[in-house]
Amino acid sequence: MFGDDPIIQTIDDLDLYKPNMQQVLFLKHRQVRGTFAMHNRTAMVRVGDMVPIEAVREQFDHARTLRHTDAQIANYRATGLYGEPYLSYLKDYALPEIELDARDGQIVACAEGPLCEVSPWETIALAIVNELYFRAAAKQSGITTEAAFKAMCRAGEETLRRKGHALRALGGVQIIEFGTRRRAFRAWQKRVLEILKDEFPDLLVGTSNVALAREFGLLAKGTIAHEMFMAYACIYGGTDEGLRASHNRVLQDWEAQYGDRLSIALTDTFGTDFFLHDMTPAQAAFWRGTRQDSGDAIAFGEKLIAFYERLGIDPATKVLIPSDGLDVEEITRIHRALHRRIILFYGWGTNLTNDLGIKTLSLVMKLIACAGRDAVKLSDTRGKHMGPLAEQERYKRTFHYDGGIDLALVR
Repeated sequence: MFGDDPIIQTIDDLDLYKPNMQQVLFLKHRQVRGTFAMHNRTAMVRVGDMVPIEAVREQFDHARTLRHTDAQIANYRATGLYGEPYLSYLKDYALPEIELDARDGQIVACAEGPLCEVSPWETIALAIVNELYFRAAAKQSGITTEAAFKAMCRAGEETLRRKGHALRALGGVQIIEFGTRRRAFRAWQKRVLEILKDEFPDLLVGTSNVALAREFGLLAKGTIAHEMFMAYACIYGGTDEGLRASHNRVLQDWEAQYGDRLSIALTDTFGTDFFLHDMTPAQAAFWRGTRQDSGDAIAFGEKLIAFYERLGIDPATKVLIPSDGLDVEEITRIHRALHRRIILFYGWGTNLTNDLGIKTLSLVMKLIACAGRDAVKLSDTRGKHMGPLAEQERYKRTFHYDGGIDLALVR
C-alpha cells in the first residue's frame, strides 16, 4: 500500500529550524551534550502495540546511513545562512546512535550525545514513527487494498481543496506548510504541497521541509525552536541569575549569527509574559516578529500588539506566525480578529498533512537533559510543561511564571 521505499530518503528531509539551530550549537557549544526523548501525549493510543519495534529500528538504521550530497550542501550554501565551517561539518555528518525500545505500549526512543549531533533526530524520528503508526492504523481501519488506499487519498485531496477554497475566501491568508513531524506519510505531504502550489499558489508561502522546498522550488521557512532556550537554560543555569540571563543570551547569539534574516522569535518556552518583559526595546524593533505555539492565538496577538504599541512600534509592520493546533476554523477565528493589525502567516502542520480520517497522534521528541542538567519548558498552555516538578518550580520563580491558560475555557 505504501511501497517498500524507506520513509526518510534524504538526510535533509527535516524542518529548517534544525540546521539553523545546529549551526549555532556547532559553533558555540559543540562539546555540550544533550538528550532527546520521544513521548506520546496521546497516551491512550498504544503505538508500541501497533508498530513492530523491528520496523522502527529498520527505518532508524536506514536514516543513519544517509549523508549530505554535494547538491544538498550547495542548496544550504545558496541560502547565505550557513558558513563554510558548518557546511564542512555537514559533509561528514551522520545521525548518531539512538536507543529504541517498546515499553508499556509505547515506542521509547532516546538519543544522547553532543547536542549538535543528536538534535536532528527530532523531526526525522517523529516522521518515521508517525508514518509507521499511520500504516498500522489504516490497516486496522480496513484500508488494506490499493483501491481503498487510493479512495482515502482522493477523499483527502477533496478535503484539502475545500479547506483551500474556504481560506481563500477569507482574503489575505498566507500558509507555511509545517507538517513534516506529524505527516501521515511522506508521499502525502508531497501531494499536499503539489495541490497547494498548483491550485492555491496565493495561499502557499513555503514549507518548513528542507528537502521538499528544494524539490518543489519553494522557500524553506523556519527559524528557532524551544530547544535553544531550554539548552541555554541548562548550559548557563547553575545560578538563578545565570538561568534568567540565559533567555536573552539566546536572542543575542541568534542575532549575531543570522542578523534579521531569521528574526522570528518563539516566545513561550518559559512563558510569553517573561519573554516580552525580557526583550529590550532595541530587540523588539529589530526582530521581525514572533511565532505563537501555545495558549490562545488571539489573546497572544492582542498582548503582542499592545506590547509593540507601548514601545511606539507599529504592530502592522511586525509578523505573527500562529502555529498551534491550526485548522480552518481556528485560522478563520484568528484571521477575523487580527488580520491587517499585524502581519499574519499561519504555520499549519498536523491538520494539513495528516487529515485522512485516521486518528492523529500528539507525538513529540523533546530535549530532556543538557549539560548535566534536567531541561524544563513552561508552556502558555497548562498541561504542556516539561521537566521534573522541582525544576519547574525553580523556573517558575526565576521567570516569574504564574501559570498557563486552559484552552478548553477559551475556545
